[in-house]
Amino acid sequence: MRRHQQLVSGVAGLALLAIGSAGHAASSEVAQGKKLFEQNCQVCHQADAIGKPGFAPSLTNPELLSIASDKFFMSTIRDGRTGTGMPPFAHLGKKKIKAIVAFLRSHEK
Repeated sequence: MRRHQQLVSGVAGLALLAIGSAGHAASSEVAQGKKLFEQNCQVCHQADAIGKPGFAPSLTNPELLSIASDKFFMSTIRDGRTGTGMPPFAHLGKKKIKAIVAFLRSHEK
């Protein structure tokens, strides 16, 4: 019985460690996304993605964040938006674009 309790405690401890590591990885991705946003997007979308009326939309808008999927953000960043001033940023690659999306999603909280 004691051995079973030790095993359960060990598994629970590993699960908590994994959850903590995932949270750290997520916050690291958000931090990287913020840096990439500042380098590539801030010139139009302003600091912290608040946007510039009539020029570039706010990317912190709760309505936008609630209806736009990650796939939408990924493709918009990668391919740009025809008929708007949004240029493509495919050169950043999937991993960096995903980090920018994580940064944008951090505004939902």
